[in-house]
Amino acid sequence: MSAIEAPTTSEAQAILRYHARSFAWAARLLPRQTRDDAAQLYAFCRTIDDLADSGEPEAGEAQLSAIRDALQDHDADHPVAGALLELADRSGLPPTAAIDLVDGVRGDLSHCELASTDELIRYAYRVAGTVGLMMRPLLGIDDPAAEPFAVDLGIAMQLTNIARDVVEDAESGRRYIPSDQLGGPVNPHRLTAPDPVLRHQAYAAISNTLELAERYYASAEQGLAFIPRRARVAILAAARIYRAIGHRIRALGPEAYWHQRASVSPGAKAQLTLGAVADWLPPKFSAMPAHDPSLHGPIAGWPGSDPEAARP
Repeated sequence: MSAIEAPTTSEAQAILRYHARSFAWAARLLPRQTRDDAAQLYAFCRTIDDLADSGEPEAGEAQLSAIRDALQDHDADHPVAGALLELADRSGLPPTAAIDLVDGVRGDLSHCELASTDELIRYAYRVAGTVGLMMRPLLGIDDPAAEPFAVDLGIAMQLTNIARDVVEDAESGRRYIPSDQLGGPVNPHRLTAPDPVLRHQAYAAISNTLELAERYYASAEQGLAFIPRRARVAILAAARIYRAIGHRIRALGPEAYWHQRASVSPGAKAQLTLGAVADWLPPKFSAMPAHDPSLHGPIAGWPGSDPEAARP
């Protein structure tokens, strides 16, 4: 594997537009510096993800371990970790969340097969809830009470990704839909075969995953009250566009789902964005919301809740 380098700002923006079209659409509403910082953060996350998906597990593990060590040691000379650390020093982004992200993605180097819904939530926290933690300071949110809501948006979006990409993940030997939703362990590659009984059972599990995501989206939307007004609209638009992917999965149904990847049309994205502007440009709360602690039961000890507790 060739050496990896941190992208320039323009390269990071191009990576965001290519790989994260839903968020890139909404990110146009962010202030320029926030948009640039979010693109740099996304490029870091994309690099981590690509190393796990490279098809070279040993090389990927070596590079991910090197990035983790550099983050841990605050080694600014490492090109990828150094770019993230520079962003952290400038914005207050927590490097511990980046370390948790790397640890979560390293689990994808093996053939991941989750056993329980609690494991699913912990996985979603590590690979996406951590991104919410890192986005909080980039959006200009100073109140640490916003952190659990930021985690919830990351978890919700990751659950949507998992529900959408069951076939693609199975082809890579990964199954994030947990065994306790499938009646027992299922080899991921079985999900790529046209077995109508298993596919109906798996689609029911996918629907359950989307219902779970709805709980986290609802919490995250309450937490938008912490976000400065302009950035609030952009994040709400991104959340609603992602949420709409789940609605599209439900519209496809248990037959068409296996033959068509759910997506949201540009027209629907525009409509959802206009709705976000109408709903959230005015202030919505006289008092900040309280977080439902039951949502974080499976991730008790996440860094934002208790720095001294063991990570999930």
